[in-house]
Amino acid sequence: MKAINISAIILLIIGLGIFMLYIFTNVFEKKYKILDCEGVYYSKLFKEPESLVYNNTEAKIGICLCEKYMKNKSPLYENEILKLYQKHKYKMIPESIIKNKGSKIDTICKYRRDVFMKMYNL
Repeated sequence: MKAINISAIILLIIGLGIFMLYIFTNVFEKKYKILDCEGVYYSKLFKEPESLVYNNTEAKIGICLCEKYMKNKSPLYENEILKLYQKHKYKMIPESIIKNKGSKIDTICKYRRDVFMKMYNL
């Protein structure tokens, strides 16, 4: 009886170790959603995602929001686009062009692929 209890405890510790190894080393799918635009990125459970991966997900969402905004000109999309635009550290369109071309949101969406450009780790 004592040998069975010891064996059960050892198996439980081994099983718990395998489970913990899976949790800490596996990459999980995470979703990032703004309104009805969604992006997916992969990250470890207890680790912040790499900034490049996260920025690419935001860029994808920014492009999606602009495409939806161009269809219906909803202020909901406009607010979210402007938030993302302000958040992105790398803006490929100079602020002077945005100011001189009329509506800021329309110019951002016109150049959406340049404003919300995906970056690659070379």
